[in-house]
Amino acid sequence: MMFENILKCPVCGEPLKIEEKRAFCGKNHSFDKAKEGYFYLITKQGYSLSGDSAESVRARREFLNSGYYEVLARALVETVEKYGKDAKILTDACCGEGYYSGYIKENSALNLSVTGFDLSKSAVKLAAKAYPESLFYTANISAIPQLDSSADILLHSFAPVHNGEFSRVLKKGGFLIDVIPAKRHLWQLKEVLYEIPYENDEKSSVEEPFRLVESITVTDTVTLDKNGVKNVLFMTPYAYKTSEAAEKKLLELESLTTEVGFVINVYENARDAF
Repeated sequence: MMFENILKCPVCGEPLKIEEKRAFCGKNHSFDKAKEGYFYLITKQGYSLSGDSAESVRARREFLNSGYYEVLARALVETVEKYGKDAKILTDACCGEGYYSGYIKENSALNLSVTGFDLSKSAVKLAAKAYPESLFYTANISAIPQLDSSADILLHSFAPVHNGEFSRVLKKGGFLIDVIPAKRHLWQLKEVLYEIPYENDEKSSVEEPFRLVESITVTDTVTLDKNGVKNVLFMTPYAYKTSEAAEKKLLELESLTTEVGFVINVYENARDAF
């Protein structure tokens, strides 16, 4: 898959030409492709260099590959096909290990090229190895090394938002598909961890210039095996927000049946052209 007019140099901002083993700009800034197939494009001082740990990334990969959230993946295919009929480039913002964009590419009738970025090098390594036809790179959402208006669809799930950068990368009139947890997502897990469980507020961080055009709620009930229970703990913030006693109680379970729920918000990029 060829990717032209997609990435920009994180040093000077000029377009990057992508070759088999490297990417470079007209000012001779060059970036080697890692053996796993991704580009490391975080270079500017002052930007966060941390991200999800290797342990968290591995847990999420195993959990998602077990199919527990496939109801969301299927719904995302339908949503992308509805709003991306003429789309060519889908960018997976904060892509993690690439499960959702990979599922879309493999199961959608659309002929999409996929780019994806994440702050976590551990996550991008897994994404690039699993989906070699897609283009993955490391980036901070506050300085995405992707050219203006280079994506037709921006996919984003369970991660921080940068409205300005997302709008810049996405074409005017393109669609941001943003996923947040529904009110009772993982409710029975919360009942194990907390004396008084709390509902999620379903509040989105997406703001102008994006305009909400549709909100879709997807729910399911899943039964996690013992390994699934462990993985869902370590792939989420519960891993560091939970007391040792509550964590021990959860990890002693042989299985857990719980509600899962997701809100898919679809936004049109209503910004003025750059």
